[in-house]
Amino acid sequence: MKKPYLHTLPPRVTRDRSFSYLAGRVRGAVPALKSDTDTSFTSADLRDYLFVLEVDPTVIKYWVRTETTAFSIAGEVTKHTFAAKVEYIGNRTELHDIRQDHLAEEYVAAVSALQLHFPHRWVRPGDYRTGRRWENVVRLMQARGPTLVPPQFPLRLLSVLRPEPTPLRKVFHALSDIENVEQLVLRAMATGGIGFDLDEEIGPDMAIWMGRTG
Repeated sequence: MKKPYLHTLPPRVTRDRSFSYLAGRVRGAVPALKSDTDTSFTSADLRDYLFVLEVDPTVIKYWVRTETTAFSIAGEVTKHTFAAKVEYIGNRTELHDIRQDHLAEEYVAAVSALQLHFPHRWVRPGDYRTGRRWENVVRLMQARGPTLVPPQFPLRLLSVLRPEPTPLRKVFHALSDIENVEQLVLRAMATGGIGFDLDEEIGPDMAIWMGRTG
């Protein structure tokens, strides 16, 4: 028997959250650092997309299901609530929707044709839940789990980082006297304020730098 998708997620992502299955849906809430809105979800697709927004260093802040509009299909008024409004570095804001298979093409086309204040795009679960980027998202969300952070670590890390990219191996070496330093650095990357390329393999050659990704 195939296990539910949730069981394949890292334990630390779900350890302190209550999840349940109802009518084939996954229910819970994402432990958010970049959003002060309700991050509860009723689908694995939305949950996983919020994970991506949480660790993407180009995302400053996001709001979940706060923007609603209305349009007409075949003479019938339909309300639509966008999955998320996302603010990126560089003063760029977008409205995002998850393109799930059950959505009718007519509905998708109607939403896409709307004249909106912010650019809109559909994101497909198969695009963000695959490849290197998704592997990194899962690993970074794991790193955000309960961890004892030595009081001297944040300042020590800041003293090592530079505006220009620095390989992780150099960061690990400079902080090698701190126990569990690799996990602590990944945790810092996952909680914001450090620039890196989310599509690059997390390893000794990955570069990080002070500040967000520009």
